[in-house]
Amino acid sequence: MARKSKAIRALDYFPCQAPPAALFKSRINDLRGIAHLAETHHSSEILELIKIGMTAYFEAFCKDQFGSLISLAPSLVKNLAASGLDTSLDASLIVDDPQEFQLQLGFHIAEKHDFGTPKKINTLFKALIRISPFSSKVAAAYDAILHDRNLLAHHGGTFTTAYVKNAKAPHRKAAKAFQDGIVLDTTQIHKDLDLIEGVAYSIAVNTHKALLTHLHDGCGRIGTEKKKALEFLSWWEER
Repeated sequence: MARKSKAIRALDYFPCQAPPAALFKSRINDLRGIAHLAETHHSSEILELIKIGMTAYFEAFCKDQFGSLISLAPSLVKNLAASGLDTSLDASLIVDDPQEFQLQLGFHIAEKHDFGTPKKINTLFKALIRISPFSSKVAAAYDAILHDRNLLAHHGGTFTTAYVKNAKAPHRKAAKAFQDGIVLDTTQIHKDLDLIEGVAYSIAVNTHKALLTHLHDGCGRIGTEKKKALEFLSWWEER
């Protein structure tokens, strides 16, 4: 017996029924609050966790926004394929619930790709919907954040020879490998949060505009719930 289709609601187009931009903004606000707490208690460990958290949340946002775009407009997959990016999927995924699979198509594809650097993020979004979120200047600034994040996540913040030799590393000057370690301050943490939030906001707004153009060019009818989902796609508090 064929499975009866269920009514699709606007939030069904998003992972965990949470629009990526709204979720990311909430998480960034939480990190800002924690940063103020760290300043009050003079806790460097909290600042280190914020540094790791902000990059993790941003990568998740990029991946979820990317997947949501495809779920809202599956024809975008053709753009990825035309750019030589992997769009292959396990056919068995569609068997149990074809409708659910179509809603999750974008997330299955996003899961196959790496959103860990500005270069990779630019490549993926440019292929998908013709936008490049990172300028060269902002990419360099985010790379510096990633160098610190990787040092904290993989070496506990202790300087390594690779970190010291890397000209992009923000704390490289006068640093000695295995003798010195990273020292973070609240002012820089807030600057990093501002930068990442700015890029995420740009992605939310510009992907929304590009998707509307794509859907308009396709001349297809957009249902009521999908229209609501499109509004949620770029939702952001006043900056």
